[in-house]
Order: sequence, then structure tokens, then C-alpha cells
Amino acid sequence: MVAFSSLVGDSIILIASVRYNAIRLNKFIVAVMQHIAVGDLLQAVSCVLPTMISLIADEWILGCVPGYILACVNSISFPASSVFMCILTVSKLILLKCPQRTRLLTQKKC
Repeated sequence: MVAFSSLVGDSIILIASVRYNAIRLNKFIVAVMQHIAVGDLLQAVSCVLPTMISLIADEWILGCVPGYILACVNSISFPASSVFMCILTVSKLILLKCPQRTRLLTQKKC
């Protein structure tokens, strides 16, 4: 259920923001949200689904090479998601605390 909701929710966020331009926020915040959604999709595919498969089979059936690949992907995607969440929080704080100084975040330079 978690994997399904993650896949559906992140796909909706990406489709709505890229194809239909439906999210009307600061462009920088939308870009960070897109990166978070991509990282969450990567985590759902590389962590939740293989774990669910191995729990159903009661053993690791995917082999050694996919296990190493998934370990490398997870070691990159978890810290990246944490960094993007921090960037999103700090950018919202900056937009609230100093709205006059954040013109660079609202222009096409981001």
C-alpha cells in the first residue's frame, strides 16, 4: 500500500507540475518538489519493492548483482532526499523572512 501510494502520488506531482503546469508556486520551490518526487520514486522502486518481494518470498531472490546495485542506489537516494527536504524548508523560510531579498528565487535564474 505504501509503495502504491508513493508511486501514484509522486507520479501525479510530476505530471501536474511538468506537463500541465498546475502547481502555481515559486518556480524554485516547484523544481525542488519535482526533485523530491523523483527521489521518492527512486526510493520506492529501489527499496520498498525489493524489500516487499524478499519478505513475500522469505528470502532474497533477486541475486547478488541487483543487491549491490540497490545498495548503491539507496546510499545515494536517501541522503539526496534529506538534502532536498532541507533545501525546501530553508527556501520557504527565506521567502517568508525576507520577501524583498528573494527576487533571485522568483526570476528565471533559478
